[in-house]
Amino acid sequence: MEVPYTYVKTDEEILGALQEFVRAPLIATDTETTGLDPHTAELLLWQFSNGQSNVVVDCTVDNAIRRRDRTSPVYRLLSDICYDQSILKIGQNIAFDFKVLLASTGIYIRNMYDTMIAEKILGAGKDFPTNGYQKLDIIAPKYTKFSTKDMNKALRKGFYSGYVRTGFSEEQLVYSARDVHVLHPIYWGQLFRLQQDGLIPVSQLEFDIIPAVAMMEFNGVNLDLVHWRSLLKETENRLAELREIINSYLKPLQKQKTIFDNFCGISIDSPAQLGPALRNLGIDVESTGSDILEKISGTHPIIKPLIEYRELKKFFSSYGENVLSKINRKTGRIHGNFKQCSTSTGRFASADPNLQNIPAGTKFRKGFIAPEGYLCLGADFGGQELRVLSYLSNEINMQEAFRNNEDIHNNTTCRVYGIPKEKLRELLKSLDKKQDEQRFGEITEEEEKWKRLRGICKSANFLTSYGGSYKRLAQVANIDEKEAKEVIDGFFKSYPALKRYIDVEGNKAVESGYSITLMNRRRYYTLPPQSDPDYDKIRAGVRRQAVNHTIQGSSADMTKLALKHAYEALNTRFGSENAYIWAAVHDEIQCMVKAEHVEEAKEILVGSMKRAFYDLVPETVCPCKVDAKYGPHWVH
Repeated sequence: MEVPYTYVKTDEEILGALQEFVRAPLIATDTETTGLDPHTAELLLWQFSNGQSNVVVDCTVDNAIRRRDRTSPVYRLLSDICYDQSILKIGQNIAFDFKVLLASTGIYIRNMYDTMIAEKILGAGKDFPTNGYQKLDIIAPKYTKFSTKDMNKALRKGFYSGYVRTGFSEEQLVYSARDVHVLHPIYWGQLFRLQQDGLIPVSQLEFDIIPAVAMMEFNGVNLDLVHWRSLLKETENRLAELREIINSYLKPLQKQKTIFDNFCGISIDSPAQLGPALRNLGIDVESTGSDILEKISGTHPIIKPLIEYRELKKFFSSYGENVLSKINRKTGRIHGNFKQCSTSTGRFASADPNLQNIPAGTKFRKGFIAPEGYLCLGADFGGQELRVLSYLSNEINMQEAFRNNEDIHNNTTCRVYGIPKEKLRELLKSLDKKQDEQRFGEITEEEEKWKRLRGICKSANFLTSYGGSYKRLAQVANIDEKEAKEVIDGFFKSYPALKRYIDVEGNKAVESGYSITLMNRRRYYTLPPQSDPDYDKIRAGVRRQAVNHTIQGSSADMTKLALKHAYEALNTRFGSENAYIWAAVHDEIQCMVKAEHVEEAKEILVGSMKRAFYDLVPETVCPCKVDAKYGPHWVH
């Protein structure tokens, strides 16, 4: 289908075509660039649509946009349109356009609506025929008369080929105009569905944090190259040591092929080879998965070094040289990709690199450092998901523990095993002191026992809250199933409201086909006919997923609210040059702050996170806990 458009180049043409857009309540916008890195990509075209007129602006010629002439009427007009809070800017993956325009023109966009994010919210958990259901060429046919063929995204690749010097083809200009033309009917169609399903509040939250997320990605973070390479070398050396230890146990199993061949070694990186080798050592193992190895860690001396080797190897392959390759050649920083709605629970996903998988308390986090004159400021919710769960389930015993500022894992241990709280605190305090002072020879059997039991109850707190079985607890805590069942029984006896909540939420999801968070974020489920042989298994999975979604999803909503409040408050108080957010990881927010402002920024960050908590959970029911620290590197 053809789309009418106006193609403009000069300042006069741009002013004439866009003057009427100042009064438009809705404007669709898009950009075409030479690449996907906003710091290095060249801005080629900038498109606009008010629902009637479609305008394609050439940004490759000598005009005020290309010159970044802030004094020109054209630049002021575009800047005013983008910054005007009363004008809603509609885009497909508009965070990318936000970053491109900021890098290329210095223009900042406010009040955005993202059709890609909206479609993800509407479709969370649904079984779409393709995992690209949120792409524009898939979305458009659902809400417009345009077909997938009409929205041929392959044309976009033509913008990367250097054709710019010879101008744009008619086909490219039509493609560019069509990308904004379709956004208006998509917006109205999505808005109806969002209203119908009660998803306006959660979608508005997602749109409100687009600037914060875009700026996290845009700002990026510095990497201490000396520290990082030292860690890589240290990790390589430890992997070599572990290989020697593991191979010392496997060597007797190695066989000579012929008198002319070297020994044929067993590859510890190959499950197909490692599994039979372990069984030849007398280790009864069905697979070499990490959860299986953890369960049998005490059965043979090869298992613990093998587990450590696996963990280090996985981490090294994911974050070793791969992190170095992500350093932007123009900025010298790492610019992670934070995906707002790529999980069914609404939690952030991270990529290029995945910063969420770098564990707290590791040397690797120290590789991410503050620029000169700045400090890393980080804050995280204490026991966020369990506090949310205590409110959702109205479990008064758990709420009481939080109100009394008790350690929830200690509380569960005392309830399950019947030990007085004060005695448990004394035992664990004594153990911690001896470990800190490296007086390991003085640690008593009783101290070791209660450390172990607390670890089991900690696992039970998290696992059972999401519908995990005693069999899963046995695997995670490395205990037999009989003991695991006793712990689970004691857990639910201690927190009876949790059991009722899990049952009720699971049944509601089965009956309604969806579960909801505290902000009404939905996750949809599809059950097969009851005649299906896997019906019971799938139904049980839905029940577990529903409970997980209500807890994790509500916590994700809370973290995003905190991000919104913190971004606005820090920007208002200090400006983006003096304080900026560079990461949101699970229940924590990480900032870079000028050293002279860090104490005040810490108060603002903690206050923003507490405000977000109490937006969803009444303070009288369960108090919020936020831990905040600052230093020269990523802190936790």
